[in-house]
Amino acid sequence: KKKEIAKIYDKRFKDFDLFEIPKVKKNISHSYHLYPLKIKFEKLNITKDFLLKKLRSIGINLQVHYIPVYHHSLYKIRNKSEFTNTENFFNQVVSLPIYYSLSKSQINFIINSILKIVIAKLKKNSFKRKNS
Repeated sequence: KKKEIAKIYDKRFKDFDLFEIPKVKKNISHSYHLYPLKIKFEKLNITKDFLLKKLRSIGINLQVHYIPVYHHSLYKIRNKSEFTNTENFFNQVVSLPIYYSLSKSQINFIINSILKIVIAKLKKNSFKRKNS
């Protein structure tokens, strides 16, 4: 079931240059315990936090995973400039709901809600499909 959900997400997000779907190598089976979607928030002029709050307000709870170790209190550091790749990845990735009881209408609601927010925040001509 999770692979079916992932295929729907892949199909709906893969053609937009603002999203990066999970890469799966040929001949490899993915368990999809998470569905991390990378979003180019800098092109939207919004933050991941803005999207999370907006979606939460309509009942969609995205998850945040892959939190850098140094964000945790035990490892707290002040200078994050040494970890630009880690910070960039963390600030761009959200985990979409991917559990067995999701219905097709719920999946479509999640996708359409994300697209609606993203499209509303785009500046003129910055939203384009890949290969166009």
